[in-house]
Amino acid sequence: MQLKRLRAADLIRFKLIAIASIFTGAVFFGWLFQPTKVIDVHYSKKFDNYFVIVEHFPLTRNNKILWWEENKSLFKEKYHVPIGECDYGISFWVGNYKTDSGTDQDSDLLCFDEMNTKKNCIEKDHRPMKIWYRKDKNETIYLFN
Repeated sequence: MQLKRLRAADLIRFKLIAIASIFTGAVFFGWLFQPTKVIDVHYSKKFDNYFVIVEHFPLTRNNKILWWEENKSLFKEKYHVPIGECDYGISFWVGNYKTDSGTDQDSDLLCFDEMNTKKNCIEKDHRPMKIWYRKDKNETIYLFN
């Protein structure tokens, strides 16, 4: 059995596909391993809940919990979330702020009225994790989308 010799055009095509694959893989893994960034934290008395807007939230359940455990002291110190002091709820949202134009299409938006800007809403659909903490049982409950 003889191996076919690659023609010059086939060799060039192979090299281009290989280079494109390597580039695409590098971009994907670069995006995948970006650190999670906290954009903003809001507290709602109405819902007795903290709303945390983030970028690049971890993808897996275990990594979300691990990220929370590694960063919850930051929320206590920087954002004054009463971690461990009382019952609390925290919802994590991924996305950019949008403007509520008052139409039915905007019914999927969660808005923060305390913000002094027109872009003060986020989409409700992009909530990767919610946490409830019950002090009396020292119990943390995680809910994932």
